[in-house]
Amino acid sequence: MKDGDWRRLVAHVPAALAAVLGTALAIGGCLAVRSAEYDRTRIKAQSLAADRSGTIRREFTEAVARVHALQAFFEASEEITSREFARFLTTSVPASDHDTFFWWPEAGQRAKASHVYPRNGYGIDMEAVRRRDDVVAAMLRARTQHDVVAVGTKGGKRILLLAGSPGGYVGVALLTESVVERAIAYLAPGGMDISVVEPGKRGDDRLLYFHSSRAGGRRREPQSAPAMRFTESLDIAGHKLRLVADTAPHFVESGYSNAGWAILVAGLLSTVACTWWLQDRRGYAARIEQLVERRTRELADARDEALRASKLKSQFLANVSHEIRTPLNGVVGMAEFLLETPLGVQQREFATTIRDSSHALLAIVSDLLDMSRIETGKLVLAREPLDVRHTATVAVAGLQAAARSKGLQLTTEFGSEVPQRVLGDAVRLQQVLVNLLHNAIKFTEAGTVGLRVSLEREASAGPLLRFEVRDTGPGVKPEARELIFRRFVQADGTHARQHGGLGLGLAISRQIVERMHGKLDVESQPGQGSTFWFTALFGRCAEESASPVPEAPPKQEDVLSGPVILLAEDNAVNRKVAAHMLTKLGYAFQVANNGREALEMSEQRAFAAILMDCQMPVVDGFAATAEIRGREGSTRHTPIIALTANAMNGDREHCLAMGMDDYLPKPLEIAMLSAVLQRWTGRIKPGSV
Repeated sequence: MKDGDWRRLVAHVPAALAAVLGTALAIGGCLAVRSAEYDRTRIKAQSLAADRSGTIRREFTEAVARVHALQAFFEASEEITSREFARFLTTSVPASDHDTFFWWPEAGQRAKASHVYPRNGYGIDMEAVRRRDDVVAAMLRARTQHDVVAVGTKGGKRILLLAGSPGGYVGVALLTESVVERAIAYLAPGGMDISVVEPGKRGDDRLLYFHSSRAGGRRREPQSAPAMRFTESLDIAGHKLRLVADTAPHFVESGYSNAGWAILVAGLLSTVACTWWLQDRRGYAARIEQLVERRTRELADARDEALRASKLKSQFLANVSHEIRTPLNGVVGMAEFLLETPLGVQQREFATTIRDSSHALLAIVSDLLDMSRIETGKLVLAREPLDVRHTATVAVAGLQAAARSKGLQLTTEFGSEVPQRVLGDAVRLQQVLVNLLHNAIKFTEAGTVGLRVSLEREASAGPLLRFEVRDTGPGVKPEARELIFRRFVQADGTHARQHGGLGLGLAISRQIVERMHGKLDVESQPGQGSTFWFTALFGRCAEESASPVPEAPPKQEDVLSGPVILLAEDNAVNRKVAAHMLTKLGYAFQVANNGREALEMSEQRAFAAILMDCQMPVVDGFAATAEIRGREGSTRHTPIIALTANAMNGDREHCLAMGMDDYLPKPLEIAMLSAVLQRWTGRIKPGSV
């Protein structure tokens, strides 16, 4: 049997147990009620049998008492005539159609009774008595015992009660049937058959009388197997009889009610209902299980689809980043170089607009990439020594021109308790500060924008710093204070809004601040300006050093004697930008148009460093790097610096894993290029940029 079959079989066990248990309880309850009703019926029948036995016993006892009275009458008189005999019985004994009182002379003198009452009663003829010996023996016992003695005659149908008297015996002849019927006539019909039995000496009992409980009729003999039978002994002046009371079938049936059957039916119905409910619950559970299984599969499919969509989105953003950053590298670079040449007023304005627009487009691309990193949980903060004051000052300095163009005063204030250096991510801290300061300048038309840095408290992990950006702008409405921290939401989302933007800056800033174990919020009243503040937890830094001071550009003689850099770049515009930067920094360089040329040129001579574009025709940068590393072995190592427009999270790690030594994203910044080349060549110091 398979596991599934076993599980289905086990699933039916509760319903089966409920059916068996419910049926057993229903039958047990029915039997218990029926048993209790049977016991009550038996007690009632026993009581009825005792009542009938007692009534019959009283009838015979009264007859014995009459014999005693008649005996006393004879003993008190010398001679009694038949008329006196009858007169005495008429006044002292109730008339009866069935009882005959008599006086019998001594046994040897006369064979018939002398006095008989009533006159129409049956006489006692000794010659006609079938059990004559028994009668004679009873007479002798009566004389000897001086008491009443009973004896049966004529097959037991009659009972003689005898007592000794002067010159003979007095007694009464009782018809057994009449005595019993006279006794039970006083009782209400009880649904019982009454039998009077004379026990035989050899176990051959003789039925003297039988009364049927059936209305209007008699049966000739008792039931062979009655439902209930009760036996009572009757002692009539020493003559033993037995009363047998058998319950009629309808008497037993009348003792039962419908309660037992009702309990049985109710129990069976309850069992059926419970079994059905359990089966339904089992079916419901099976349906729920199937539903859960289906929903689980759907969720798994949706998860897989979401992962595929996320992967496609990441790939799309990487492609967008590469395709946008590649031309932006040329636009930004050439705009910067153009501004360094002699220009007219209008020409310089045009070049400045090109540069600023390029930086704005680059900021939008960076925000989209940052949001993608945050959604995928791949935004990782660095933990390096940073100068808080220097980082904040640089952020403010970069926006001074924008503030001056609007006539705003941009101020900076540091609390005395703010530590000089801490452990954290300077780039992300500066990103948040620039975003808040840029928003404040953008929305403030007049007045001041100020940055204040203070120590919130000293935590066990390090200092918790508080940064506040205050402005004198229009303020933020209460209903918009939380909305502005959502993605793609602005306080003024109408088509007539004055300021552009994607609405990602504050959402990204809040996510970065939360990863710094801090909080970003706003305090504002409409018309009274705003204060955007955030806290950030930094690590303690043991080293204290001054802020880096930009150094002077290299001298021409240093360029002539400096190391040679190999620039591998397939895009002509990007080659011009990189070549101009290298020239400005004072580095000699040679150019390779693709990866194959880079391999050939690196094989012909040694270079101080190689600036390797990752995506090139013929042989890409990764394959060229692998080939160079394979040729060099362990005897030589040429620094290879990746140049790529891919700025997604993990691109840097991928480049390093492929054998490259460093990573520069496009658009290139001359300061970053200078720092990286200085790090790997170690001879020429970068110029002030």
